[in-house]
Amino acid sequence: MPASHRLTIAPPLPATGAGRGFALVITLALMVLLTLLVVGLLGLSAISLRSSRQAQDLAVAQSNARLAMMLALGEIQTALGPDKRVSADASAVIATAKQAHLTGAWDSWRWDPAKSSAPAYGEKGAKFRRWLVSTADPASAKNFGLPAADSVGEGVELVGTLSNRGVANSVRAATIAISEPKRTGGAAWAVFDESAKAAIDMGDPAKAPVLGEEVASRNAPNRF
Repeated sequence: MPASHRLTIAPPLPATGAGRGFALVITLALMVLLTLLVVGLLGLSAISLRSSRQAQDLAVAQSNARLAMMLALGEIQTALGPDKRVSADASAVIATAKQAHLTGAWDSWRWDPAKSSAPAYGEKGAKFRRWLVSTADPASAKNFGLPAADSVGEGVELVGTLSNRGVANSVRAATIAISEPKRTGGAAWAVFDESAKAAIDMGDPAKAPVLGEEVASRNAPNRF
């Protein structure tokens, strides 16, 4: 080939310093964006796990409360189901009751005047059935002196400790542990006698009603 037609290929030019710096800036920016993306995804997953855990705990708590209600209904049917059973608060039978609002169940008792001149109230003790409250030991609920003793062990305070005219209002129920593989926690329950309570939304007897209120009370009850 003649020298005038010879093809010469020049080697590639080396990258300049400005080109290498621009590539480094782009790489660092991408790494920062990826880091922010990873941190955001981790935070989102943590929030999702926390929300699902709270929803699961709420479902377990509601399930345990439903179980406690079913246990309470079962004990009511067992202790007070027969027509000859009666109930009373602990304050009515134990003067030193520390849990005055516990409800107890008894077999009914009838005094026969032909047999004795006065009722033998000592016979009532043998007719006691149980206190309608959850206990760690089922036999403890059949102990007549349970309301007078200090509550021991782990329990739940269902009614606060505020006192009313010297009568303690605190009611504690022992927690019954639930040992199932898919259910944790415990259940506690107590039954209160609504027949011994007065309604707080009734009219004030010391205040004379006006004519309109008196007419209205004859057409509709004072409470629902």
